[in-house]
Amino acid sequence: MKPRLWAVVVGVTLLAAALTARADEAVSARLDSIATAFTKRGFAGAVLVTRGSDTLLDRGYGEADRDAHVPNAPELRYPIGSLTKQFTAAAVMRLVEQGRLSTSDPISRWLEEAGPAWRGVTVRDLLSHTAGIPDAQDDSDFVRAGRAGSPGHIAALRYARRPLDFPPGTGFHYSNTGYQLLGAIVEAAGGEPYETFVERQLLVPLGLSETRFDTLPPNPATDAVGYWNHAGTVKPAPVSDLRFAYAAGGLVSTTHDLVHWELALTGGQVLRDSARTEMLTPVSGDYAYGIHHRTTPGREAYYHSGKIGGFESLLGCYPADSVAIAILANQTAGWRIDALYDALATTARKRGP
Repeated sequence: MKPRLWAVVVGVTLLAAALTARADEAVSARLDSIATAFTKRGFAGAVLVTRGSDTLLDRGYGEADRDAHVPNAPELRYPIGSLTKQFTAAAVMRLVEQGRLSTSDPISRWLEEAGPAWRGVTVRDLLSHTAGIPDAQDDSDFVRAGRAGSPGHIAALRYARRPLDFPPGTGFHYSNTGYQLLGAIVEAAGGEPYETFVERQLLVPLGLSETRFDTLPPNPATDAVGYWNHAGTVKPAPVSDLRFAYAAGGLVSTTHDLVHWELALTGGQVLRDSARTEMLTPVSGDYAYGIHHRTTPGREAYYHSGKIGGFESLLGCYPADSVAIAILANQTAGWRIDALYDALATTARKRGP
């Protein structure tokens, strides 16, 4: 290549890089202004937005502990509620890969508590919330049972004799009970406690060192405090015993671990092709196994939300734009996490000059 032409190519490349960098800076500033504006509505927590290998936003907003005036920060851990269901579903599919169970198995094969009402309910039905099993709303039975035994088996004892909301596979009803039962099935098929299986098979191999099943009490040095907004008055939320949220919502994590997880799951680093395809294929509406998968051309997205004890979470990614977003909030009510997420996603997916 002639020297003059080479100089032109280098100059154009450098200019394009500079314009891209300036565009990313503008997007980052816009994302920060969006999150900051939501703090006036009640948002407090941590946000991570990435596009490809670039980090567009990574910071905390508001306070993790209002009494001690500890600010929220990316390195802090937050209970993630129902985002745990992605890990539970992936654990089940890992057992499928290993030939230790099938999603077509009737749950009576794995749960000795299963009664006649559950005849016809399969593992797949539990994964996709199409089993018709009523949803658990509190842990009062754990208290009455002395908090002994696997929460999955306690849930089975509570609901096995109740009628289904609809015949298996004929409807959709979000059921925490169903995912509690999946935790017990993972234990039966995996031969070890649910938490141990998830840690050994999923968390450790991916290096998700800040994602874990914790016991009480939270560590003030590493964990945020949850708050509720009661008619404009913000108060500490009762501390949830996450051991009994179990396979439906027992994990704590950080924004960085969650984005790493989402990209690994959807990118094929967690499950092989057939298991990954089954887990991510919608069964009812856009709900697959523990994750929503919107397949609209040009707008494909994976996402899920969570809520527990003064905390909210929302995690998602857009493959075509290489954008991933994690929001972990430690104040509920008075604002909408989905509105914040949508505003961030719209801005992050826009390309600069």
